[in-house]
Amino acid sequence: MQSGTSQGAVNIPRGMLELRAAADSPGADASLTEHADSEILVYCTKSPSARSLLAAQTLTRLGYEKASVLDGGLNGWADARLPTEEGS
Repeated sequence: MQSGTSQGAVNIPRGMLELRAAADSPGADASLTEHADSEILVYCTKSPSARSLLAAQTLTRLGYEKASVLDGGLNGWADARLPTEEGS
């Protein structure tokens, strides 16, 4: 799989994560901040990758206690025939 997301995913580029994930940020993304106590799976196409590991670490630092990296990334997700959506 070259592009796309797991079904229902919120796509936040790594460079925008702090802005969108911090509840007190003017750019906070409610679809993420409202679920800070939920399990959050971070992934890239292949996993683990430096970006996904850093993203999970950043989320943890921002108070997302259940942030982790999706083993196998999006490729592993798709290989397991779990639902995906086409990327934009």
